[in-house]
Amino acid sequence: MTQGLTTTSLMLGPFEIDRRIGQGGMGAIYRGQHRDSGTPIAIKVILSDQARNPQYYEDFLSEIRSVARLDHPGIIRVHDYGMIPGHLDAATDGELAANSPWLAMELAHGSLEDRSFAGRHGDVVHTLLPILRAVGHAHARGVIHRDLKPGNVLLVRRGDGERIALSDFGIAHASERHAASAPLESNALHETPIGTPAFMAPEQFHGQWRDYGPWTDLYQLGIMAWQMFTGHLPFQGRSHMELAFAHMRAPLPPLAHHRVEAPPGLDAWLQRMCAKEPGARFRRAADAAWVLRDIAFRAGLLDRSTSLDTTATSAIPPRIHSESTGPDPGPPHTGNTAPDGTLRLGEALDNAHASPLPATAERTRSLGHTAPVGVQAEEPEEAATPVDARTIRDPLRLPGQPPWPDHPPEDTDGHRDALLSGAGAGLFGLRSIPLVDREQARQALWDQLGEVRRSLRPKLCLIQGGPGVGKSRLLQWLCETVHASGLATPMRAIHERTRGPAHGLPRMIANVHRAVGLPRDTLLQRLQAELQREHVDSTYEWEALTELLVDTASGTNAPGAGPSERRIRFSDDSERHALIHRFLERQCMERPIVVWLDDLHFGSDTLGFLRHILLDGPPPLLPALFVATIRDDLLQERPLEQSLLQEFDTRGDVRRLALDVLEPQDHQTLVRNLLGLEPRLAQQVHARAAGNPLFAIQLVGDWVERRVLEPTRHGFRLRSGSGAGLPDDLHHLWNQRIDYVLRDVPPDADTLFQLVAALGLSADLTELREAARRVDIPVREEARHAMVSAGLLLTDGDTWSLAHPLLRDSFERRAVEAGRWAYLQRATEAAIRTVHPEDTLGLSARRAGHLLAAGDLEDALPLLDHAVREAIDNGNLPASRQLVERYEATLDQLRIPEQDQRRIRGHELRADVARLLWDFAEASEHAERALRLARLSRADDLLGRVLVLLANIRRQQARPQEAEALADEALDHFGRLGDEEGLARATLTRAILHRVCQRPEKARELYEESRRHFEHIDDLHGVAGCIQGLGNLARNLRDLDTAETHYRDSAHHFHSLGLLNEQALSINGLAEVARFRGQLDRAAELYGQALDIQRSLGDRSESITRLNLALVRIQREHIDVAEEELRALEKEMRASGQTGLLPYVHIALVACAGHRGDPLAWHHFLRLADEGVTASSLVDTDIALCAEIAASAMRAQGQHDSADQALALAIAQYTALGDTEALDRLNTNATP
Repeated sequence: MTQGLTTTSLMLGPFEIDRRIGQGGMGAIYRGQHRDSGTPIAIKVILSDQARNPQYYEDFLSEIRSVARLDHPGIIRVHDYGMIPGHLDAATDGELAANSPWLAMELAHGSLEDRSFAGRHGDVVHTLLPILRAVGHAHARGVIHRDLKPGNVLLVRRGDGERIALSDFGIAHASERHAASAPLESNALHETPIGTPAFMAPEQFHGQWRDYGPWTDLYQLGIMAWQMFTGHLPFQGRSHMELAFAHMRAPLPPLAHHRVEAPPGLDAWLQRMCAKEPGARFRRAADAAWVLRDIAFRAGLLDRSTSLDTTATSAIPPRIHSESTGPDPGPPHTGNTAPDGTLRLGEALDNAHASPLPATAERTRSLGHTAPVGVQAEEPEEAATPVDARTIRDPLRLPGQPPWPDHPPEDTDGHRDALLSGAGAGLFGLRSIPLVDREQARQALWDQLGEVRRSLRPKLCLIQGGPGVGKSRLLQWLCETVHASGLATPMRAIHERTRGPAHGLPRMIANVHRAVGLPRDTLLQRLQAELQREHVDSTYEWEALTELLVDTASGTNAPGAGPSERRIRFSDDSERHALIHRFLERQCMERPIVVWLDDLHFGSDTLGFLRHILLDGPPPLLPALFVATIRDDLLQERPLEQSLLQEFDTRGDVRRLALDVLEPQDHQTLVRNLLGLEPRLAQQVHARAAGNPLFAIQLVGDWVERRVLEPTRHGFRLRSGSGAGLPDDLHHLWNQRIDYVLRDVPPDADTLFQLVAALGLSADLTELREAARRVDIPVREEARHAMVSAGLLLTDGDTWSLAHPLLRDSFERRAVEAGRWAYLQRATEAAIRTVHPEDTLGLSARRAGHLLAAGDLEDALPLLDHAVREAIDNGNLPASRQLVERYEATLDQLRIPEQDQRRIRGHELRADVARLLWDFAEASEHAERALRLARLSRADDLLGRVLVLLANIRRQQARPQEAEALADEALDHFGRLGDEEGLARATLTRAILHRVCQRPEKARELYEESRRHFEHIDDLHGVAGCIQGLGNLARNLRDLDTAETHYRDSAHHFHSLGLLNEQALSINGLAEVARFRGQLDRAAELYGQALDIQRSLGDRSESITRLNLALVRIQREHIDVAEEELRALEKEMRASGQTGLLPYVHIALVACAGHRGDPLAWHHFLRLADEGVTASSLVDTDIALCAEIAASAMRAQGQHDSADQALALAIAQYTALGDTEALDRLNTNATP
């Protein structure tokens, strides 16, 4: 301390520095006061040489940003920060070194390190509960402390008492950076630990930062609690290594070992807090708090009126040391909130959530369950045993957990007194923006979530409004509230116009699993380990998740996966939907989930998933509230998303909430609370913003950034002569901010961020660097630093994200006005083409999007064509539909004539997508048009493909004669061209038709011929399809041994290709073999395995398996169950247009009616069956068998005329099949 500093107070911004009151390895703490109000403060100055390193200061700012948004009475408040100016260096003879970071915060007079709790269990509980609430507040905002210990829990005077306040969220250790893209986890056992070894969690010693989460802080708090109860630390060691092994392996000693009489359940609570495995600990601070409070109630340590909201610490024992300033700062960890869950749903979901997984050889169980909550085995029975959720009003409430509140818990934002005048301007934009008004919208969301919790069924809430009205801020409030209170688990998916790696539900899932940045093999290993910890033992599940996430998780840091590397191939979007559905089921096993879908107007893929959840059948058992933001102005430009959203309008489980600008009084309140402007200036801001919250926030942020505000005793005002004005609109305002923020960096920085905008709202750094190289500009660190410091850019590992979609739009407009937007889009397309392998999924669609934005429509067309085909081949039907529409729109823009091959190709693609979506009317229309145009234009390359496509459409429509003619023409056409791939596909189509029409010898010949073609072109999928077809043929001929061999071979091939839906059809064939052998139990088992796979995939072909299982039930005479299933199938098939199977359903219902003796139903369904069989020329053993069963049933009831009608159908079928044995049997049993 210099003499000058001890005798004369020096000014640091609005603060007077009085004296040094503490010293640590990284810096010193000074006592001071706010100049105008006299409020005492503490000023921490980081004085080490490392602190003046530019990179350290950037990390210091990063940590400031994390802590600045924490606004809770249990957390020390940061008032301001900055760099020591040069004049203080001189005035203090270098003690306050120039450019050293400083931080002004509340002044504390001690810490828990000064206090003793020996024998005072009630005091310990009274102290722990507010700590848990403060920690929960931080966790809900993505901040993990990582260094909780008594010295970092400060005591702040409040009136006549004092309150607890957590401090030191990582400033001293700010140089540690965990990039989300780091592929490997370091081994921290041989490195200097980050944290305090006596309190560190096992995963910290391992250095497994991907496993850090709220549970990491709870472990440290558990160690601290054990110390508070006993007066000792539980683990001792002479070295870091000894402490590490103790924390990782040694059991936590019971309190009784230290002669502490613990109330029942307390030891078990501590054991759970300090469990070695993160997954065995409480998942949320609120969970730990509710169980602790319950234990304290039972022991008489608390009365029932005690609230977890309390921050009072009147029960803290008096200090035992002189004034202490606490230890050096400790580290936080920030990032995406991890998947959480604690208090289990109870038995209502234990069974119902176990939807089956694919029946692979490795499967041992389906969706797993973690151990029930409680606090391990020692917890008293009444506090540990789950309650049967069906017996109580709130099915998610368990012992120790609060009832669902009718109103959301009060937000802690704005709990403080007014900001200190002249202080905190630098923190503007970092602090959480107060949520003003919106009470009705908040309550509506809360009511929706409460209904989800009670019903255990999903709901969708659409938050619609114009730009900048606060839609995202409302959902941010909801997610933070439910996380901090432990009442639900929030997660977020963002949607982008350009659909980069950060788009949609796959990136959300990758974030939850902490998997972003992992290469394929490491991603697979992590997902397998995580799912096995959740007792999911299906290899399909982690392999399928790997395929879903690999392109969004791996980014450009790992090589892409070619088709041969993919272990799972999705046949359609329903398989993806089923996989995401099961992921969400696992997340809500222990509490509801809130899924925030940002900018859903760009999310046709996510809307397809929501349709699967909410519209395709009855709502599933899934306690999930989906909440989406939608910009009305942008939705008008998105016809596909518009049409998908309109489908939800008639559903009672979907609600729309419209947000408009704030009411005048509420907007005035917001402006006043932003920074503390002088009343006159605040009124001017309010008038210009016209109720738009974003405009007001960005305007004040611009003034702060440009330093045109000066403090007065009445608040901040604009500095005289500053030239700052009030812009007319948001774009003008964004432009002002951009100009000022980038004023001190070279002009090419503006172009750099226009490139970011060209890549989307978020940009992968590798792609950005390549794009910048192509336009010959550097990726300047000083430009990144300027944007980050202004709060306009967010960085997470190797991802740069612009702070708001409107900011991205403004950079685009700047590029357009500068005449360089097309140039930047071409550079972006070339960059992503360069840095990604050619076979990267989705690459063609991205490249096409950039070329379209550049106006290069001709170049985009072949990429769009490839993108549609790729989406179809990978079962992504929503994407294929949207891409087809972009392809057609591009054709229209280019005014491509009807007979141009690209226009014909558009009709072909449209027809194929519609066929896969079971829209046979649209498929027929476009295929017929494509065929007519291909003939007129003599487009030989397209004609054969269109013929095969239309033949398959006709086959699916049960119009076999038309299908045969088309397939024959296709065979002739491909033969003339010498196109072997075309010959293979046309031959296979012809073989299927011959089999359906009961021409077995020709069918066998064609299957074998098609198989040879596919083998020659090395198409293993086609080969497996031919083998499966040969199995179907042998089954129909009752050559059951041959059929079994073919089905087993095809099932093996499909499994090796990752085509689980096709594997299920082969298993269904094996079940058919067992049924025809009379092995009905075995048949039912195999049908069940096939159905498990199909349902887990959401496969529409499950209707075939369900139909076959109904036939088994008829043969077993389980008529009621069979009939219920058959009637459901009939309804579903009529709704979907899947009419080809209706004759089978109708003849099976004839058999059911015969068993029940229902003549009306009998004649109705027999007429329908007869008409369907005649129209489609169907010949099938199952039709004959059902007719035979029906005839036998009616004859047994004396209805001989009716029996003869059914018998005639059976005889006709067996005759066509050439089944003489069956004909002899029928002739013997015929009516005399």
